[in-house]
Amino acid sequence: MVPTIAHASEERRKDNQTTDLCEEARQMEWFESEWVCIAEGRGLALALPDQAEQLALTLDGAVTDFERYFAPSNHNVAVLSTPALPAEATAFLKERGFLSLPWITETSRADLIRSSVERQVRAQTQGMSEEQRAGALAQALAQLGDLDAGAPHPPSALELGALAHEAGHILFKEFYDGDARPANSITRYGSSAADWIDELAAVLNENDDLTKGRYANARKRLEKGEPANPFALAEFFEMEHPSLRAAQALRERSGKAGDNVTLVLSGEEAEQFLKESRGDPSEFYLQARLFADFMLDTTKDQRVFAKIANGVKADGSFEAWLSANHEELGLAADIVGLEAQFGAWVVQAFAGEPDS
Repeated sequence: MVPTIAHASEERRKDNQTTDLCEEARQMEWFESEWVCIAEGRGLALALPDQAEQLALTLDGAVTDFERYFAPSNHNVAVLSTPALPAEATAFLKERGFLSLPWITETSRADLIRSSVERQVRAQTQGMSEEQRAGALAQALAQLGDLDAGAPHPPSALELGALAHEAGHILFKEFYDGDARPANSITRYGSSAADWIDELAAVLNENDDLTKGRYANARKRLEKGEPANPFALAEFFEMEHPSLRAAQALRERSGKAGDNVTLVLSGEEAEQFLKESRGDPSEFYLQARLFADFMLDTTKDQRVFAKIANGVKADGSFEAWLSANHEELGLAADIVGLEAQFGAWVVQAFAGEPDS
């Protein structure tokens, strides 16, 4: 039976300081006129009226979930309805204890799709006159139809799960690296930790809707005669996030860098991104989810990932951490043994009827 991972999104905490923060934020030049500011416990949303409360509640639960598995955090999390976070806004919020995430509304999504198409047309029409290029762009944009027709709507369950996922990434980055990534660290997808550890922190924050989707993918693999876990653990522990290089290349092509910018892909750009990815990212997420469940179920220790992260940071090797700590946690002594233990657990977890 696949274990049910409890989430703390129903436990809410109110704080008068966040109410004061909203009043202060509304006076800032970067605060958009269509935004409202809603605080829910550890979550803050500067967003459209029909979205803000659910976004803030999701982030409140995300911080609580992160603390369950890692450690108490000095940070809360805020989300702003913009694809590119203003530097002044992130600095303002950071000074007040909030990490920041962007949120794409229907309007900004339409603008980002137009930008994606424009980049593609510009790349395809090099050598043409400006008049010809303008004509080609106008034709391509006309084929998109009315992107602005969709009215704003409350975020879906999957969108809220994705927001909690991203909150897990930024909270873990602060937990592992603090304010600055080590100067000698190699390029990673999130923090300077190995990508698999970073991804564990994110999938542990996901809501039930995303988690059930991960389990459904595992069962599809089993139905096709494939193992539910896509990778051998030795490979998983060493691999980089499949989308890392593709994301870096995309940001270089778009001229937009940094963690505070969101890009939307369409057409050939989306196809190129998939080609440049080193495998299917969904398989990486599935592996992280299954390994997280296995470790929680086997060790009976909700803070086992905090111990792993601290141990790897100190000693540089998960294998060394495993060798030193396996006995007290009921784990095999090495990667080969852990692979067998994990594989047996996965088979048992997905035996029988799917969980409701």
